[in-house]
Amino acid sequence: MIDVTRSKSFASCIVMLLIVAPCGCALRQNKYADPEKIAGQINWIARGAAVGKTLDSGTMTVRVRDIKVTREVSEDNKPFFPKRVDLNKDFYFQMAEFPEANHTDKTGFGLVIEHRRLNTFCWEWFNIDGGKHAIKLQETGEIAFDTKKIGAYWEITRTEFLTDVEFRVKLYDPKWTQGDPKWRVTILKGSYMNWPSLVDDIVSLKN
Repeated sequence: MIDVTRSKSFASCIVMLLIVAPCGCALRQNKYADPEKIAGQINWIARGAAVGKTLDSGTMTVRVRDIKVTREVSEDNKPFFPKRVDLNKDFYFQMAEFPEANHTDKTGFGLVIEHRRLNTFCWEWFNIDGGKHAIKLQETGEIAFDTKKIGAYWEITRTEFLTDVEFRVKLYDPKWTQGDPKWRVTILKGSYMNWPSLVDDIVSLKN
């Protein structure tokens, strides 16, 4: 069972994330500053969850132009920013950025991997345990991160995988807390992302 008491924003983040259609949605065309600038490298393996069979794997150098960023607004009129990188024809990796006005209010963050064509659900929460280090709430995994104030809000501007981290991807069901994952996608140790910000409708790195 998910220990929601360990993060005051856990439930609200999930509700807001579900507002953004998880697949089959038309993303707005971004404008980029320095589109060819390298933003990260992701090494990943996708497996069928039932038997662990490897379905695909890859190593990709991510450039700023590869990251799609949208601005959404929550029910309490706060901005949040899904930041997406397509891994292959089946899956995409996304930072669920919920900026905070106060640096100390950011107690954790969510990362997801979703199917690009099927209606799926994935939500992996990482609790900040002091400094610039976060631990995966369910199962295992560690991430180093950095933050920066963008305008009036603090955002996570870098994530680096200190261990392999598995993402559980389920076929979507209204009772999303139940059932087993259909796929497990692993982001491998050493992968990193410098996450850009959307400022004045332009995506740019602020690291």
